[in-house]
Parts: sequence; C-alpha cells; structure tokens
Amino acid sequence: MNKNKLLLLFLSIFHHQFLLAQTAKDLGLKEYSFQTKALGRVNFYVSDSLSHLKKPVLVFLDGSGNESLFTYRKAHDGQETKFSVMPFDFKKVSKSFHILLISKPHTPLFRKLSIDENTPEDSVYHKYLSAEWRIESASEALMILLKNYKVDKQKIVVMGYSEGAQVAPRLAVRNPNITHCMAFVGGGLNQLYDEVVRLRMQAESGQLSHQIATQKIDSLFMDFQKIYAKPNSTKDFWFGHTFKRWSSFTEIPNIDFYKQLKIPIYIAQGTADVNTSPLSADYLRLEFLRLGKNNLTFKSYSDCDHFFTNQNTGVNILDEVVEAAFNWLN
Repeated sequence: MNKNKLLLLFLSIFHHQFLLAQTAKDLGLKEYSFQTKALGRVNFYVSDSLSHLKKPVLVFLDGSGNESLFTYRKAHDGQETKFSVMPFDFKKVSKSFHILLISKPHTPLFRKLSIDENTPEDSVYHKYLSAEWRIESASEALMILLKNYKVDKQKIVVMGYSEGAQVAPRLAVRNPNITHCMAFVGGGLNQLYDEVVRLRMQAESGQLSHQIATQKIDSLFMDFQKIYAKPNSTKDFWFGHTFKRWSSFTEIPNIDFYKQLKIPIYIAQGTADVNTSPLSADYLRLEFLRLGKNNLTFKSYSDCDHFFTNQNTGVNILDEVVEAAFNWLN
C-alpha cells in the first residue's frame, strides 16, 4: 500500500459510521452528474435532509486518492462496517446545511472491500485527476446546486481536508459565490517542499546525519526534476500519484490563492504532522501579518498528527477540531 492510501485508511478509522445502505438515497443523498470534454463524467451528491428548506451550503472536499466517499469494510468474521471520508456528523450537519460532495474521476460513491483490501488502481482516475479537475468539477457542481435549491447565500462554505484543503482556497478564488473557507492540514507552500523540510528537521534533531539528509534531499530533487520535465504524464508516478497530479498541485503554491481571498478563512493544523508540514502553515500566518490581512483564523493543535491524534497520549481529537471550526463558522 502506498503512503497516501495508507494515510487515508487510517483517517477513515476516525470517521462516523453509517448504517449499511445500497443507494445514494439510502445514504441521505440525491445524485447528480454532468459531463464535459475536459472533466469527463462528474458525479456529485447533495444531502437530501430538509432539502426543500432555504439553507446555507457546505462544499466538502476530501483528501487524496481514488477513495470512495463511503466504503464498506468487511471483517474476517463477516461483519460489515461502513466508513465515510467526511470528518463530521453528516446527518447532523445536513439539517443545517445543503451538503455538496463530489466523487473523484471514475470513482463510485461507495465500495465494498475486505478489511485488508486496497482500493484498486484506476487508469481513468489517473487520466483526469489534477488540481484543475478538482477545482472545476466542484465549482460547476456548486453552480448546479445554486440553481436547483433554496440557498442562504450569506454562507456558502468550502471545507477541505488534506488534498481537499489544497483545493479549498483555489475553489474560493475561482467561484465568487463562496463566502467562507475552512482548511484542515492543507499547508501553504509547494507540497514537494514538505519532504525537504521533513528531512532537514530530522537532521537537526539528530534522527539523521546532515550528510545522509542532504543525500536524500538531492535524490528528491532528482525526482522533482523528472516531475516537472513531464508535467502532464499520467503514466509516471511518484508516491502513488501521477506526475500530472503533482505538477498541477505544485505549479502555484497554495499561499498565492489564500492571499487573493478577502472572505473569512479558518485553518487547523497539527504541530506533529509529518504529511503536511506545520512550518508551511506557519508561513501562511506570517504572510498574512506582513500583508496586513486580518481575515485568517489559525488554530494550532500541539503534538497532533495529520489526523489530529495526539502523539503523546494516543487520543484522537478530530471531533473536537471539527467542532471548533463549526463554532467559528456559526
């Protein structure tokens, strides 16, 4: 299992369980789709709870990989449990918001897998997936929602986690209907730079010698050179993702999009996160101070990793982190 898929599997452990279901309707969702030459077929879903009421909108953007929004995991004893990529109580939040979910390219709404089975590779997913695909598919889905539902346009929120948090500020720049941006462990600088920072910190803390760290970093830069030399390749991979995916997300650093936003922004970051460097998030805070921008609320969680598990106590506080974000929003 590659690094990113392993992380997503761990993340699913913390998510809210649902009763077994067979259709989008069973899940409390209404299914929509559209198709374009650039995006292919895009499937998206809107919460069906109290859908006739005028409510604000929550656009949720999940993390990396071709994971389904809902996954059945069958244990060795035959018992099935379903997990969602959403880090919040879907049924509760859907009473107050129209929730918009977008499936990744060629990715079903839910999958049935054994407890130790990996999500299968998908060439169609790799063909389409890029930062632009995620931005444009979400923006178009949001426009369809706005045309078909009664919406409180004072609060149209984009909420992203991990890779979704990379997409969130880009979507907010693209679609002016968005009024609030919430990003969890997304960072602000070039994602590839996080690996360099991680190795330098390991050298500084004595986990590696500076010589070994430098050798590893030199090797990384050779990989980066290959990625940027073939930025549209869907046949070449690095850490489980295509060169196209990496180049599209790192062509423009996230901070450039954040700086364009005038809407309220909320960022949550764990200080022990080895997947998204907390230093990258800290730099965002510094830039906002330098520019005199006061629309950023930043929440740092000491000793917490990418999934907000405290590395000292082993206690996961993701529910607390999300609750604090919604309290800010409300």
